[in-house]
Amino acid sequence: MALNQVDISMMQDIPAPGVAGKIIISDGTDWTSGVNSPVGSIIKQATDPTVSDPATPTVGDMILNQVTGELFTCTTVSVGANVWTNTRGPAVPAADLTPAYQAIATLGLHMGVADNKVAFNLPNSFIDVFQDSTGITTTTDVSRNAAEYVSSVAAGTQTLISGGTGTIIGSQTSAGLWDGSNTSGQTSGGAGDNTVGKDWGSGNTKTLTGYRVWNNENTYGIAVHDTSVNIKLQGSTDNFSSSIVSLGETGLVPDGAGQAYPFQVSKLTGITTSTAYRYHRILINAGADVRWSEIEFYDTPPAASATGTLISDAQTTASTTEVSGAFLYTDNAGTNTIGTDLKIYFTANNGGAWTEASSYGTAQTFSGSIKQVKLGKTTVTAGTQVALKAVWANQVSGSKVAHLEGWAVNY
Repeated sequence: MALNQVDISMMQDIPAPGVAGKIIISDGTDWTSGVNSPVGSIIKQATDPTVSDPATPTVGDMILNQVTGELFTCTTVSVGANVWTNTRGPAVPAADLTPAYQAIATLGLHMGVADNKVAFNLPNSFIDVFQDSTGITTTTDVSRNAAEYVSSVAAGTQTLISGGTGTIIGSQTSAGLWDGSNTSGQTSGGAGDNTVGKDWGSGNTKTLTGYRVWNNENTYGIAVHDTSVNIKLQGSTDNFSSSIVSLGETGLVPDGAGQAYPFQVSKLTGITTSTAYRYHRILINAGADVRWSEIEFYDTPPAASATGTLISDAQTTASTTEVSGAFLYTDNAGTNTIGTDLKIYFTANNGGAWTEASSYGTAQTFSGSIKQVKLGKTTVTAGTQVALKAVWANQVSGSKVAHLEGWAVNY
């Protein structure tokens, strides 16, 4: 029948309350202080659960720490050794964006080369391919070349090679043509090709950058009866047996007949200098005769420094402690070891503290003989003025020369 009245005999003792949030539940025989929250709910409290509190949880129970926001689930029940697992799992590491930054640096370098740009910026990046000196702050024993690179080995001053250097070769072998006097040693040739030059010796080569031919007789000039003359410079690897390379010529110019003497014809620029030769000679084709008193050969020895330093302009940014980047270089001579013969440093406090790049990537072909190296993420002293520094070492003209072709920094 319907129950519409309850007396005291129908009531059971209610157990003592448990922790906040627990409820009274039936175990099928008796009433107990529930250790579980209602199905689907979460117990909220100010502390994390422990191995013994709550004392008798059930697998699947959940407790939320209202202070830290962390949620725990009971995964193992054992008296005094209950296991509560933090449901957030292991911390997710921050994504490493260095590869993306390096890709931006690479793109910037390609843009700079393709568009022949002066130093420029992309968001949080600085790029310079040395189109000019716009992005350079300091050079120490290095220089920017017009060919758009920086090196500690640069072109020097054009210099007269001593007439006593090498062995005289050619159809004209008079020592007077190389005695340092343009008013003595006048020598005559003949009709057709007349040659005079030098063999620099076994194992020796030179790169000539200019020449000068003197005449000390105004009656006939250099090319007798021709009034004009074309003087040619040639190079060879086999004393002109089969190897004959044109390196530059004056074109038809007055030969000095009737002019004040000593008279000279020269070509000191525009010589092909891509290859050094053991043998060099002057060639004059004359209709009747050749008259010359002195031959001068010039080269331009490099101004070489074993070490050097280049510092870029500083870039203003928000305070940073991490930078990365990339650079371009060419082994102009020998093989340079990156990290030894050429190093790259970063600063974020305008040179107050310099830190070498944390890592150098494997050199990859950028274009032609130009190589690219990626610079790893590097921790630097905090600051708002980011700059780059290159340091050369062990540089030797002709055997180890590194050309820095461009660089980029991400910040």
